[in-house]
Amino acid sequence: MGGEGRNTVAKIAMVLVVVSLIAFSDGSAVPQNGLKVVASLTPYQSIATEIIGDKGTVESITAARQDAHFVQAKPSFSIMLSRADLLLATGLDLEIWMPAVIDKARNPRIREGEIGYVSVSTGVPMLEIPENASRAGGDIHLFGNPHVHTDPLRAVIVADNIKVGLQNVDSDNAAYYQQRFENFKAEIYERMFGMRLIELVGGDKLADLALANRLRTFLEDTEIGSMPLLDRQGGWLAAAECLRGKRIIAYHLNWAYFVDRFAMEIPSYVERRPGIPPSASHVASLIDLIRRDQIPALWTANYFNERTPRLIAERTGTRFLYVPIYTDPDSDDLDEYTELIDTWIEMLKTAIPGC
Repeated sequence: MGGEGRNTVAKIAMVLVVVSLIAFSDGSAVPQNGLKVVASLTPYQSIATEIIGDKGTVESITAARQDAHFVQAKPSFSIMLSRADLLLATGLDLEIWMPAVIDKARNPRIREGEIGYVSVSTGVPMLEIPENASRAGGDIHLFGNPHVHTDPLRAVIVADNIKVGLQNVDSDNAAYYQQRFENFKAEIYERMFGMRLIELVGGDKLADLALANRLRTFLEDTEIGSMPLLDRQGGWLAAAECLRGKRIIAYHLNWAYFVDRFAMEIPSYVERRPGIPPSASHVASLIDLIRRDQIPALWTANYFNERTPRLIAERTGTRFLYVPIYTDPDSDDLDEYTELIDTWIEMLKTAIPGC
């Protein structure tokens, strides 16, 4: 082939590349073998899997028993992201290792602010936003507590953000993703409130009231047929009724949203400050607190070293609970998001007297 012919072939190839990039940039085309979605955490992977259905695959960068605060970036992470059509990240300052991984992936579509990047925490009502952040306070999250997946109702907002991300990169299947999101939301609402309450009030209204911390008052004050709506609650609310007002100790601030949702209290933590291991004096004061107030359970995410919390439990007689905080795609019992909530409630009920 002559020089002119080779130039023509090269030009055609370049045009095809440009056309394909344009097609992908507006979400009007997807790879023939489906979308490739990468999540920073396994709970986002589980939720995204529910919404994407048969239109693609979802992987997680981190493992089920890995602390997302402290992840050692590996070349395999960047390779994974180099092939991704969509990246799901918390979007706060939890995954501080993520920008370096994105840079090495050399995939401009998934950079923050681009069509292939989803901050799953967008629009989520945040807890524990610090008024004055300093290093003296430990590993403080400037935008609030990032462990939003521990509240099922906030997980619905996470799912909505994932749905929008999928629709942006695959607009041809927008209706499909919308329907699967609606199915996920309906399942969470039924698991959270029970169908009787949903039929009387409506799932969206119940969720709005709960997120505004007005649901309990509404259920107590509203009667239908001389029966308070509170007596008609089901699902996780009913299952966790005996946990209301109960106090537990936790290792880290992982559980703020779960505790808030089910009206529990954490008076102190094993860490003396977020991310700071406990000192001997702090452990001693914690032992005194547990004994004095007869706190029944010590709750620790299963990626933390269990030595100190187990020692505290042994010295006080409190129940030590080593708890999975993330879904596990390799487990038949914890691969779905709803199974996490079931597990947390049941583990706590085994430790709390009267449950």
